[in-house]
Amino acid sequence: MLEMLSLLACFACAEAASLPVPDGGTPVDVELVLAVDISQSMDEDEFALQRAGYVEALRHRDFINAVRSGTNGRIALAYFEWAGVVRDDGVIAWQVIDGED
Repeated sequence: MLEMLSLLACFACAEAASLPVPDGGTPVDVELVLAVDISQSMDEDEFALQRAGYVEALRHRDFINAVRSGTNGRIALAYFEWAGVVRDDGVIAWQVIDGED
């Protein structure tokens, strides 16, 4: 566990590099994958709350300001839900985020 925390701390302190979006298009500061556990330990209300929380966080002014403060001012984000397997209806392909839209 301590080794994992050390690794995460190294990533957090590393200088951001300019990375291309996976399709080779627009350069981004970060490629972020949200891999969301939707196992049977959660009910539909909890799933909905979790999804709403991600949407709220991604629209939050502090998050948008952080995205815009990067070298390129944008990130790429992909989202998928899984519970042993990845659900086709729970996948959002790579999207570039550079503002509130």
